[in-house]
Amino acid sequence: MRDFILSKDVRNSFWSQLDEVDSYLFPVEGCVPKDLVGTFYRIGPGRLNRGEQWYNHPFDGDGMICKVTFSKNGVHYLNRHILTEQYLAEEKKGKFLYRSIGTVPDGIAFKNRFFSIKNPANTNVVYHGGHLLALWEGGFPHKINPKTLETISKFDFSYSIKWWERAHLRLNIKELPFSAHPKKLCGDDNLYSFGVNYGIQTALLIYMVDSELNLTIKNKIKLKRRYLVHDFFVTKNYYAFFLSSVHVKLNLRNIFGKTSLISDISSSKGVESEVLLVARDGSSASFYDAPPGLIFHFSNGFEDSDGMIIFDAPIWDKFPTFNEDMFSDNRAYLFRFILNPSSKCVMKEPLFNGSVDYPIVNPDYYGKKNRYIWFVCFGEGKNAFSKKSIVKLDLYEMKTIYYDFKDSVPEEPVFVSKKNSVNEDDGWLILKVYRSDIHKTEIVILDAETLMLVCKLRLPHHIPMGLHHYWIDEVML
Repeated sequence: MRDFILSKDVRNSFWSQLDEVDSYLFPVEGCVPKDLVGTFYRIGPGRLNRGEQWYNHPFDGDGMICKVTFSKNGVHYLNRHILTEQYLAEEKKGKFLYRSIGTVPDGIAFKNRFFSIKNPANTNVVYHGGHLLALWEGGFPHKINPKTLETISKFDFSYSIKWWERAHLRLNIKELPFSAHPKKLCGDDNLYSFGVNYGIQTALLIYMVDSELNLTIKNKIKLKRRYLVHDFFVTKNYYAFFLSSVHVKLNLRNIFGKTSLISDISSSKGVESEVLLVARDGSSASFYDAPPGLIFHFSNGFEDSDGMIIFDAPIWDKFPTFNEDMFSDNRAYLFRFILNPSSKCVMKEPLFNGSVDYPIVNPDYYGKKNRYIWFVCFGEGKNAFSKKSIVKLDLYEMKTIYYDFKDSVPEEPVFVSKKNSVNEDDGWLILKVYRSDIHKTEIVILDAETLMLVCKLRLPHHIPMGLHHYWIDEVML
């Protein structure tokens, strides 16, 4: 049974975009700030069908990366499909050949069923050490040319992993799982990431990647369940993970490719979750009982002066389905979580009454105490905004302001600091917005302090609803 209902109406926010465009953009409202210089990357599913074959879930779509470059010469737009080996094989045959996390196509070869999941390279993008990587948390990243968006190759880190670690991993999994939410901390040249190995022994692997893309496995933690872990946060002393009551239940039908991974996700409502704290020096790993629920995305996490671990995140009751009833009995509300390592107690307190996702902070405050959170609000809730909005929450005064997108659909914003900025909110928010009335996508710039509209730039086509975005201060042309 499909839980993702994709309308066959071409004027649909999840409709495939097969065209690749190389063009300059011009404002349809407002002006581009003169001192906004750099490159905005966006990644997500670009192709969600082949002929009459449709993916059952939007997370299955083949990756497409977009680039909007702001320079003295104007605003330039480019989009390209990520040409993975599996994408090219399916392109040649004109049909689905591989199972994915939410779809098991009819008639695929047995060898592509057994513990073989397609890597669509569609979830996030990161720029590290001069390299642009397209990420999917179940496998290796793909290297992308940061200027042309040409797919270079799958990048497996093999040369930097000790041979005995590499051999052990190969016994369990075909590809090294690499999170779609790696972290970079201000003043630190390393990239921190993790992966969950659902092999013979479920384990969480913690990585550090230096500026030369050398990967070190910092720690390996055995897990008692096949937890669904999508994001984490890093503080001064810890790597922190929320091990939710949602987990993958593998059975013979799944192992032999008769059912998808998503169809076998168990949402044990009311079952306690756990917070896992792993010391960055490798000295300890501790589990703490936590309230039930599922966390996809953290805004931030930090240690306060009393040694408390504090983090903010929207929490779902269960794994969400992607259909017209998505928010009917399952919403993600924003909470603050406070972990006391001494008492081993995790408390939570509400921050905002509305269904939200994609919370962000000023990246300079990753791992440190922050005052502001920006996020997407999808309405719902007694005091929530009825329309889809970008919301700014002041954690000191517990006040909110918002920008209402009415019937348009905003996606995850990125925060871009202004030159010589002093205050935490001194910057812009850049995001992609789907306009259902004209079936096109706009790039919107908001003032991060006031949430007033600065500029709208309209793309020549629509981009399917996607996942994550990334900003660098370099001009990539």
